[in-house]
Amino acid sequence: MDLRALIDGSRVGTPDSEVRSPWNGEVVGRVPACTPDDVAAAVSAATAALARDDFPRPDRIAVLDAAAAALRERSEELARVIAAEAAKPLKTARVEAARAVDTFTFAAAEARAMTGELVPVDAVASGAGRVAYTMRVPIGVVAAISPFNFPLNLVAHKLAPAIAAGCPVVLKPATQTPLSALLLAELLQDAGVPRGWLNVVTGSGGTVGEALVTHPDVAYVSFTGSPEVGWAMVVKAPRAKVRLELGSNSPLSRPTATGARPRRRPRWRRSATRASRASRRSGCTCTPRSASRSSTRSSQRSRRSSSATRWTSARTSPR
Repeated sequence: MDLRALIDGSRVGTPDSEVRSPWNGEVVGRVPACTPDDVAAAVSAATAALARDDFPRPDRIAVLDAAAAALRERSEELARVIAAEAAKPLKTARVEAARAVDTFTFAAAEARAMTGELVPVDAVASGAGRVAYTMRVPIGVVAAISPFNFPLNLVAHKLAPAIAAGCPVVLKPATQTPLSALLLAELLQDAGVPRGWLNVVTGSGGTVGEALVTHPDVAYVSFTGSPEVGWAMVVKAPRAKVRLELGSNSPLSRPTATGARPRRRPRWRRSATRASRASRRSGCTCTPRSASRSSTRSSQRSRRSSSATRWTSARTSPR
């Protein structure tokens, strides 16, 4: 699967950067290695789109509705791409594809309901006979940087709200998993997104991501990823509003009643083992560490290690 970047409505770049499956190292696709010049062209296209103002709310709602319908129709195709590039079990990939449908459905509903507020200035004597209100307007060009663990739905989480709000987007998908994002961009083009309103640049964070978040015409940065990279962006993009969704080290705590021996809970242990390895230990509901009483820690460690061994040996393919 060879896919190209999207800038100002055109497919650009030579797909010469390999995308390999983490499962077996097989090449599952190729995408361009974009440059800072490509990023500048993408931001320029987004800025021009904002100035044209040719994507009114009714059109945005229609695009979001059409995208949700197209995602539902092509969910199996997208699930298989997710499974290939992210090494997810196909069952899990299908859940992600279904969630992307919901994301666009909710964004369409929000686009219909989005409004300002009436300010009660007549609550004081000087405001008698006056009316004030607020309006929601697009903040500007959005730089969206998505992670590898949910290569379709977390891209949808950034694109769908931006379209609902009327903000042009420059998306940089994760270097490891750009294929789902590029297919989603094609789907959105087919749904009617005008040129320049959606741009996708692929490449490394150090080259493409750096050029994107430091560009002076970017008004808003939406980043999902590691704390180290995220907090560095706050420093590098002082003129933009930066919103971060960062990873953590979430513990799983299993309290035991005082003086009582812990009861065997095989279902709980199986769930804990699966959760500790969800999305290659990077999912937001992943529990990479456990907290337990010292008297039970050794036995729990032994049971979880045994469970992990059985779980790993059972996964002979990403089915």
